[in-house]
Amino acid sequence: MISPASNCPKCHHRLRFLDLFPLFSYLFLRGRCRYCGKKISIRYPLVELFSALIFSFSYIKFGLTLCFAAYLIFFALLLIISFIDIETMMIPDFLILTGIFFGVAYSIYTGKLPDMFSGVCAGFVFMYSSASLGRLFFKKEAMGEGDIKLIVMIASYVGLMGTFVSIFSASVIGAIAGVAMLLLGKIKRDDQIPFGPFLALGALIAVML
Repeated sequence: MISPASNCPKCHHRLRFLDLFPLFSYLFLRGRCRYCGKKISIRYPLVELFSALIFSFSYIKFGLTLCFAAYLIFFALLLIISFIDIETMMIPDFLILTGIFFGVAYSIYTGKLPDMFSGVCAGFVFMYSSASLGRLFFKKEAMGEGDIKLIVMIASYVGLMGTFVSIFSASVIGAIAGVAMLLLGKIKRDDQIPFGPFLALGALIAVML
């Protein structure tokens, strides 16, 4: 039995069977707790939705194979990392190291260790150089250490070309999102936005190609 049981984050009332259907319970209750009536964060149904999507994508892409299991772990870690980065602007080392462990093991199994190593080196050098140049010319962090570590984890799965695709895609999507949020008044010019979710999306694009 899982302990503690699922409960409302506001009133801590234990959730019952009918409250635990992914997405449907949230929609049925209109995003509020059945017991205290307070709003439930949209994060919960989003995690449930994205979890279902990455499971479906992994199955369609790889079938019931070892690749399916390996990439399901990879995508799940990227999903967790993305939401943590959005909320805290930090990426736990434990998650990164877990991803690297499985990525290296998968590369060894598939015989792609040299490609993985090339991707890790290239990704680290590029991201570290970008961060250093940002500090030198703009006197502020262009990206955090967590982002540099994250690209190492991503490279352990997608190899050299996948690493470049991930970084390029993340940079383009991140720039578009940043400009959009700036124009909409969601952020100010000097505000920082988490780059981890964009790297995760870039990694997904790299796997899809």
